[in-house]
Amino acid sequence: KLEEKVGRVMDQARELHESGASLLWKISNEEQSLRQKAISLESSIRRVRSLINSLISKKLLDPEFARKVKLLNLFC
Repeated sequence: KLEEKVGRVMDQARELHESGASLLWKISNEEQSLRQKAISLESSIRRVRSLINSLISKKLLDPEFARKVKLLNLFC
């Protein structure tokens, strides 16, 4: 009986360890995916910011839109 109980506890511990390792692997992969998305977004923001600034300096952007963009402070 004791050996069976010890065996069951060891199996539970092994399962818990494997579940924890699997979760850590998934979290690590998700974190890497989110980092890549953030890098891509930053790059897109820089490109849009540059385009908006260029259009503003050339007076090719609707003044009201340019004002709103500046107020949002997202791209300028």
